[in-house]
Amino acid sequence: MEIQLPDTSAPNCQLSETQRGAVIMAYAFTESYAETARIVGLPRSTVYYIIKHVKTTGSTAPKARTGRPRASTERMDRIICREARNSPHSTLGELSVNLVQNYAIPLHINTLKSRLQEQNIQKWRAKRRPELLPRHAAQRLQWALARRHWQYDDWARIIWSDECWIQRTGDPRTAWVFRTTNEKWRRDLVVPYVGQGDAKVMIWAMFIGETKGPLYMVEGNFDSTKYLEVLQEHLPQFMHDNRRIGANWTEDQWPTFMHDNAKPHVAKIVTEWFADTETSLLPWCPYSPDLNPIEHVWWLLKDQVHRLCPELRKITNKKQAIAKIQAVVAQAWAAIPEDYLRRLVESMNDRIDAVIAAKGWYTRF
Repeated sequence: MEIQLPDTSAPNCQLSETQRGAVIMAYAFTESYAETARIVGLPRSTVYYIIKHVKTTGSTAPKARTGRPRASTERMDRIICREARNSPHSTLGELSVNLVQNYAIPLHINTLKSRLQEQNIQKWRAKRRPELLPRHAAQRLQWALARRHWQYDDWARIIWSDECWIQRTGDPRTAWVFRTTNEKWRRDLVVPYVGQGDAKVMIWAMFIGETKGPLYMVEGNFDSTKYLEVLQEHLPQFMHDNRRIGANWTEDQWPTFMHDNAKPHVAKIVTEWFADTETSLLPWCPYSPDLNPIEHVWWLLKDQVHRLCPELRKITNKKQAIAKIQAVVAQAWAAIPEDYLRRLVESMNDRIDAVIAAKGWYTRF
């Protein structure tokens, strides 16, 4: 027998009369502090002090609390939480003004913060992801369902590729929202982004299984012509070298190439080249960096660049910053361990499950 009680993890949260009654009933049935604690889901010490209080005083009511009276009523607390959830992108100051204007509830910002924390609601930095529309979510879900039974060997046959910007500094823009700890991926609490921030050097690279491909530093615009030149120079040899990876491969099996739907990737001259060379392509759904494990490689690569060049953030001259990045990025790419790549490929089934669970919407990856 287990009794599910409301969350009391907030600091200084006093148990209700119903909760204390549940503790007393469970103890009367078990006559064991430990077993009662397991049944009601409370610490053993809490159960002990409740039972001790009942035995000593003969009353189930808690001791009267000393100190300043509570500034808000239960009704006010419900309104505070409701308004915070209805306007998750508002600030505490804006919430305070709203409560005064619409409900005549004049409370200090610190009081509002405390009331929200009691309900496990606090201000969190909003997660940023590419903007998804319902049709995008449907495509992502369909893509994931079609590959939900793939195994590691299936994913290890994919050449993952993409471009990324190596930046001198990170994106300083931060958005905050009201939410509970388990609501970070709720659709209306994710802030979509478009484009790049303080980009300095663009690179293109690929990997398959545990094997890194060549790293290419892009100079000038990365249009379809430039992209085709990169593919022609690097992809055929890389596919040839990795055409029999994995124990289940036969001699006539070649890797499948993955790239997203960026304009240079789907240009006519590029698609014609893939057709002419009979290159196998992995169909891709839009706005899905969470399904491409190379995105996590970029995160590690950028971290490696800044570790190798810790003074990079302090360089104010743009040309000098670019030169520094170019000087260390190849070394940073070479330092990425094979085991890290393998674990990323192993994570593909978790990514698929996450997309299916989210019905095609945002995931943690």
